[in-house]
Amino acid sequence: MKRPRQHIIETESKKHLNSIIPDHWVARELASDYGLDFMVEIFKGESSTGSIFYLQLKGSDQIIEDNVISYQLKKEHIEYYSSIPSPVLFVLFSTTTKQFWGLWSNLLKDVLIAEGSKQKTFKLNLDKGHLIDKSFFVVLEKSFSTELPKKVNISIITTSDKGTLYHQQLIKWIQYYYGEYVEIDNSQLPSTLKFEYKENPENSLSISVTGSRKSFDLAAIDISDDTFFYLPILDINHCPKQFNEVLILVSFLLHKYNIRNSIELLIKNIGQYEGQLLNPIFLFEIIKKGIESNSILEIQNLSKATIEQNRLDIFQLVNFSILTFNTEGRLTDLYQSNLLNAIEKLKDKSLIGTFSYNLANSYRSTHELFLASKFYQNARKNKPEYLDKFYWWFEYAGVLFLSSHYYFSEKFYKRSYELNSEHFAPLIFSLLGDSLFFQGKFSEAKDEFDKFLNVESEFSFEEIFLKRQVCENFILAKLDKISFDFEKSRELTEQAFKDKNPEMLTEAIASFPLNGLAWFNYGVFLTDNNDNENAFTAFLTAACIQDWDKEAWKNCFLISLNLNKQDGLLLIYNVILNKFGIESVNYIAEHLLKDPNLESETKIELIKAFSDLATTRKQSDDKKAST
Repeated sequence: MKRPRQHIIETESKKHLNSIIPDHWVARELASDYGLDFMVEIFKGESSTGSIFYLQLKGSDQIIEDNVISYQLKKEHIEYYSSIPSPVLFVLFSTTTKQFWGLWSNLLKDVLIAEGSKQKTFKLNLDKGHLIDKSFFVVLEKSFSTELPKKVNISIITTSDKGTLYHQQLIKWIQYYYGEYVEIDNSQLPSTLKFEYKENPENSLSISVTGSRKSFDLAAIDISDDTFFYLPILDINHCPKQFNEVLILVSFLLHKYNIRNSIELLIKNIGQYEGQLLNPIFLFEIIKKGIESNSILEIQNLSKATIEQNRLDIFQLVNFSILTFNTEGRLTDLYQSNLLNAIEKLKDKSLIGTFSYNLANSYRSTHELFLASKFYQNARKNKPEYLDKFYWWFEYAGVLFLSSHYYFSEKFYKRSYELNSEHFAPLIFSLLGDSLFFQGKFSEAKDEFDKFLNVESEFSFEEIFLKRQVCENFILAKLDKISFDFEKSRELTEQAFKDKNPEMLTEAIASFPLNGLAWFNYGVFLTDNNDNENAFTAFLTAACIQDWDKEAWKNCFLISLNLNKQDGLLLIYNVILNKFGIESVNYIAEHLLKDPNLESETKIELIKAFSDLATTRKQSDDKKAST
C-alpha cells in the first residue's frame, strides 16, 4: 500500500519544525480531532515561563517564487483559531525550499473581514515579510506575552537624518495614545506599520505609510522650519501642523485598538488639515467603531470640535454617519444635539436653514411635533428657497396633520403637489383624502381616495378602500360638511355611557361625525342587540377615525367573519397585519377561541388559515423589501 503524499508532507513538516523550535521549549503534539497541531510551552533555560501558545502547521509542495507561498483556508477554521483565548501561530512549510512562514491568528480574522463573510474559503498569501526561522522563536522567548500577537510593530525605513528626527517625534505621539498596543522595531509582531521617509531637494520630507495591506503616500511636509524636530517634551495640547496628516492616518489605522484615543487624536488634528484623508469611508469606519464600543461622548466631542474649528464638511460627514448607524434609534438624541449646537454657533444663514430642516425631520420622526414645526419655520426663515421645494411643504404637511391642523395640512399637501406632481402620485391623493376626511369634507375626501384607488400602486390600498366606504356612509347620512359641535358631542357621549342610552350616541354622532368613541360605543350597543350589520358599520367607522384602535379593527374582523363577508374580511385582515404586525394573529386567535358560535374544529381551521395567510404576506413583504 502506498503512503499518501499528504501524510509524507505532514511528517516532513513536523521534522523540520523541530529544527527551528528551541530545544529547551516543549512542543506537545495534540490529537488530530483537537483542531490544532501543537501546544508550545516557552521555557527559559530549565524553567517554564508559564507562557503557552498553539501552533497549526501546514505543508505544501508548491513551487515557491519570490518567497511567496499560498494556502486555501476554510472560513470555519479561521473563526475557530480566532475563538481560542491563547495566541495561535499559523505556520506554512515548503517542502521545496525548506522555508517556514508564520502568521498570528488575529490577522487571519482580518483577512476574513476584508474579503467578505459570505465566502467559505480564503486564499492566504504569505511573502518574505512572514518568513520565520530559529531566530523568530529566540526573540519570541524574550518578548512573549499573551497580548503580543495583538500588538502592532512600528518600523522605519529612511536614509535621511531629518526622516529619523521626524520619526522620533512621531513615535512620542503614537506611544502616548497607543502605548499598550504598539512596540518599536519588533519584527516578531504579526502586524506592522511601516513609515518610510525621503528627504527632497526642495527642503521637504515625503512620507509613505504601509499598514493593513495598504500603502498611503502622504503630502510632502515643509521642513524649512525644523524647530519641531528638537522639542524634548511632548505637548499634547499643541500638535505641530507637520504631524496633522500622518496622525490622522494613524488614528484611522489604529482605531480598532483604541477608538476613544483615535477620536481624540482626530480632534487635535482636523483644524489645520486640508488634505483628502477625511473622506466618507474613513469617517464611517471611525463612527461605526465608536458606536459599537459605546464611545458616544467622544463622538459628540468630535462633532463639537468640527463646529468650533469651522470644519463643517467634516461635521456633516460625522452627523450623516451617526444617522446611518442609528438603526435602533439610540443615537437620535446625539444627532439632534449636534444639529442644535451647529445652529446656535453658525453665522451662515443658508447652513442654519439646512441644519434646521434636517433637525425638523428628526423631530418629526420622534413625534416631537412642536419642535418639528419650529425648525421647519426656522429653515424657511434662514433659507427662503425652501418655499420652492416640494419636500419642505410635504414634510411640514405631515407634522400639521399629526398635530390635527387638517385645514393647513390640506393646503400644504396641495402646494407640494403643485411643485412636483409626478413625485407623489398616488400617495398624495390618500394624504389629501385624509386631510379632507378629518375636516368632515367627506365628498371631497372620497374623490381623492378614488384617485388613489384608480392608480396602480405599491402602496397598500385596503385601508383607503374602507375609508372611502365610510365616506359614502357619511354622505348618505347627510353628514357631509356639517358644522361640528365638539363639546356637545363629548358631553352626549359621556352621558350616553352613564345612562346606556343609544339615542344620545346617535345625537353625539350627528353633532360631530368624527367622534370615534361615540361610534365604538354605538357598535357595542348594536352588537349586544344582535344588529351585526349596523354594528359592523359602527366599528368600521370608529376604526377609520382612530386607526390605532386595535379593538375596533378586531370587532370589524370578527363581525365580518360571523356575517361571512369574505371580501371585507380579507380587506380588514390585511389592514390589521399592516398596522399591528404578524403578532396580531395571536390576538385574533385568542378571540376566535372564545367565540361560542364556532365549533372547535372550525376555530382551529380558521386560525391555521389566517396564520398561513399572514406568513405568506410577511414573506412577500420581506421579498419586496429585499429587492
